[in-house]
Amino acid sequence: MNIGDMWKQAHKAAGATMASLHGGCSDFSDGTSDEGEGSFMPAGAPPPPERPQPPAPTPTPVTMEAIRELMTTHHGKISAEVATIREDLKGLSARLGIMEYTSNSQIEELQAAVHDLKQHDFELQCLLLVVPTRNEQPSNTGSG
Repeated sequence: MNIGDMWKQAHKAAGATMASLHGGCSDFSDGTSDEGEGSFMPAGAPPPPERPQPPAPTPTPVTMEAIRELMTTHHGKISAEVATIREDLKGLSARLGIMEYTSNSQIEELQAAVHDLKQHDFELQCLLLVVPTRNEQPSNTGSG
């Protein structure tokens, strides 16, 4: 078998595979068809037999008692979840209170530190007014 024959066979196999994946083509050059349930059948073959369908379940009549039971069950679950959420919110609010207290105390400390710095700055400025700088020192060459 030469390369050309191998190429043709590979091309034919790839075409058949692609057609089966996309489910459209039939009557390939080798006489097969992809109609059916994903399997190749000879052209003109009868369709596969129908699969038996399982019997439909008979509906259960809904009674008021069943509705009440369902509502009670869901109400109990919802009440439990609401209680859990409330507890979580209490825990979060307690943590936020601690964080707020911490933040407020830290802010108060920073404000006190800024006030102290301003006070020291004011005192330094007052000293600078009283203490002469080098340029302002009296000269010893007095005139008199």
